[in-house]
Amino acid sequence: LEIRGRQLVIGGERRTVEEGARLYQQLEIEQGIFRRVVELGADVLADEARASYDDGILRVEVPLARRDQPARKVPIEEGGS
Repeated sequence: LEIRGRQLVIGGERRTVEEGARLYQQLEIEQGIFRRVVELGADVLADEARASYDDGILRVEVPLARRDQPARKVPIEEGGS
């Protein structure tokens, strides 16, 4: 799981499951490597993201960046030529 700017990148590998282990209504892929990119549509705080996996469900929590944060002023340095 990666966060790149406004993109959430999910990748992994689905291994072959023994017959009779579970029944699924629908599977996107049966087996093999996969990668999906989800556009988040907002600025997020990637350092505060959390993810958990329980009983086949991947839960990802990514807090939104606050819009009311003050602008950061960046000083301009003079060139030393």
